[in-house]
Parts: sequence; structure tokens; C-alpha cells
Amino acid sequence: MSILNRVIAHLYSLLGFFRLLENLIPQHVRDIFNRWQLSLEQYFNLNYNIISIPEYKGRFLWPSKIFGRANSYLTNLERKCHHPRALVAIRAPRKRTVILQPGFTEMIEDSFRGSKMWWTRSIEWKPMQKSDQFEEKRLFTLKVARPSKSLLYDYCAHLKKIADKIEEKNRDISLWINDHDEFSRILFNHPCTFDCLALDLSLKDRILTDLDNFREGKHFYGETGRAWKRGYLLSGPPGTGKSSLIAAIANYMKYDIYDFELSKVASNGKLRLLLSQTTRKSIILVEDIDCSLTESSPHPKSDDYSDVEDNDNVTLSGLLDLTDGLCSSLGDERIIIFTTTHPDDIDPALLRPGRMDMHIELSFCNFPAFKILARNYLQIEDHELYAAVKEKMAAGAKMVPVDIIKILLRNVDNPFRALNALVSALDVKVKETEYM
Repeated sequence: MSILNRVIAHLYSLLGFFRLLENLIPQHVRDIFNRWQLSLEQYFNLNYNIISIPEYKGRFLWPSKIFGRANSYLTNLERKCHHPRALVAIRAPRKRTVILQPGFTEMIEDSFRGSKMWWTRSIEWKPMQKSDQFEEKRLFTLKVARPSKSLLYDYCAHLKKIADKIEEKNRDISLWINDHDEFSRILFNHPCTFDCLALDLSLKDRILTDLDNFREGKHFYGETGRAWKRGYLLSGPPGTGKSSLIAAIANYMKYDIYDFELSKVASNGKLRLLLSQTTRKSIILVEDIDCSLTESSPHPKSDDYSDVEDNDNVTLSGLLDLTDGLCSSLGDERIIIFTTTHPDDIDPALLRPGRMDMHIELSFCNFPAFKILARNYLQIEDHELYAAVKEKMAAGAKMVPVDIIKILLRNVDNPFRALNALVSALDVKVKETEYM
């Protein structure tokens, strides 16, 4: 055995001895040891690859996407498998939550396809040119034992996939509202989710299944040569929860909402300009579609709208272009939602498959949906008055969810009084149906 091999063997033994005593070594000593070990392995090239990922890249210091993804991935990895002694508290941007990350020089271990990886955060302070100040440079160091090039590429793809899911889950949703031919942005903080939505359970399952299929449909839409978009028509009386359902869809899919106020759009050309400003993974929303087109706008009763144009208003021609024209394919993963209280007044050309793929009719509250409301507002799962509520609804009492919510809110501190008031209100609705 050569002298170099003996030295390396002794070094491995020494490193193994320190690892056994790791829990007994003070943190500052561990930090020094980790830096020393990394430098030693780099110097002797002990069957490892060392990859550095700086926070900024290039001459103009552009933020590195790889660094951001690594940061998200490691934060998630640390929660699952590692409990470091040294932590750094970081407040999430635009949020009130605090994220605890492993401290600098703290080593995080990972594995992929049987290979071990070790991640280390580090920070350097370098003097700025022509100044007595210092600039902060942060980087991640990845150490991989005996990797092949294909393993490294696959691991980077794995890291990107996990990081993208985490960032998608945590990203803020924006509500964009048009003012003539420009959008203004509002942070969307609507708390509604499918768990608290008062919907018929079978309808809720059907919507969630459709959304999941759409989210995973990139290959299907590409193979069939179709734009990756989906159209929903929400109909029902006022107060049945159309706006809440839109909020639940946005929160579930993590999509921005572009709320098109057509009365503020001067022409079909301006509408196309607005549509070009929208991004992928978004909801294109037009509320009260039956009232959005002015009476002066032509409403042809056919799909032949190529010659229809109005320079003063958005016409049916422009609206059809919004749903399935060339401009509707400017970005992937778009959900187009129209709402209406009078579906019979909508031109049939807007409703054919490929434009509105799913008609979701929101009606009066049934008993399973009522139980969701009672759970949300009264914090109860069952009650002696449930039978009376169910009986009145079966007898034909029709109330929209918003009216039931008003009754529950007035008596939110007393479930018995709340349900008794609801039974009385439902009894009035039953009598109204008998007189009709």
C-alpha cells in the first residue's frame, strides 16, 4: 500500500471516529470540523463530487433558480429527517409565518437511489471594491458519494420536481381586475376551500375529480392537439355559493384569478389585448355572462361569428374568441369560468363542448350541505334538531346557503337556538310551496 493510500485510510478512520462522537462535540467545534472535512475531501478528491450552488450568478448577480429550488427542497427535507442543533429563523415573504432552517455549516443528509448526499449551507463575507463594507455571499454545497453523471441529472430533476410542488403549494394567489385595457393586482386571501364549501357531496367529488384530471392532463391535451384549458359554467340563484366555489377552485389549484369586467372593455380588440396579459395556471372569470354583453351588441344564434364585429362593445364574437379562439391558447393550464343566474338566456354558441365543458348547477341547500354549514359555524356534528331540519327540507323547503348562514351567525353561540330558528324559517318555506 502506498503512503498516500495509508494516509487516506487513516483519514477515513479519523473521520469515522469524529462521526461517532458527533453528538458530544460542541456546535462551534462541529462547524469547524465540517468545513475542514469538506476542504480535505476536495483536496484529496476522495471519491466524492463537490457541487457549489451560489445564490447569485453572472456579472449582474441575477438570482439563481437552482439556489431557490435547493432552499425549498432542503427546508422540506429538514422537516422530515433531520433535527439540527443550530437553526436560523426566517420570516416568509408577505406572510406572518416563521420558517426555521438549519444554520449555516449545518450538514443535512439525503439519499437517492441508494447513494448518499450531504448538503451544507455556508455564507461568506467579502470586502466590496472601493469600500470598507462587506457583501454577503450565500451558497449551498452538495457532496455526492461516487456519482455517475446520469445519477446527478436524475437527482437534479428529482429536486426540481419536489421544489416546484412546494413552491406551488406555498405561493400567493393574485386577483387581477381590469380597468379598461390594463389589469391591477390584488393579493387574494379568500379562505374558502372545498372542505368548508356547502355543496352536494356527489357534486363536490365530481368537481374535484375533474380538476385533478385537468391538472394532470398535459400529456392528454398535447397528444390530442387541444389547448390545455377547461371551461366551467356556474349557474344558480343568488346566494347559492358561486363566488365561494370560484375561491375554492383557485385555492385548490393555486391559480391566479383574472376577473374580466366586460363593461369596461371598449372592443373585441381590447379584449384580446387583455387576454394576452394573462398567464398560465390561471382562472379567466366572467361573472353574470348573460348581462355582460350590451343590448346593442349582435347575438347571432350560430357558431358562424367570423364576420361579426363591433368597435364600441365586446360582442359575442369577441367572447367566443375568449373561450376557444387562437388567443385562448396563449398560455397552458387555464380554466375559463362563466357565471349566470339565468342559464336559459345564454347564447347556445357559448355552451357547446370545448367552450363550456362542465355545467355546474348550484341550487338550494340540501341536508348534507346543511351539515357542513352547521359544522363550520356551530362546531357541531349532530344535534337533536337535525331530524326536523331534514324533514322540512324533504318537504320542499328551499333556502340558499347564504340565508342559512345568516340564521346560524345570529345564534352562533347557541346551537339549539340557531337550529330552532332555522327550523322555523324552513317551516315558512314549506308553507310557501303549499300555497303556490
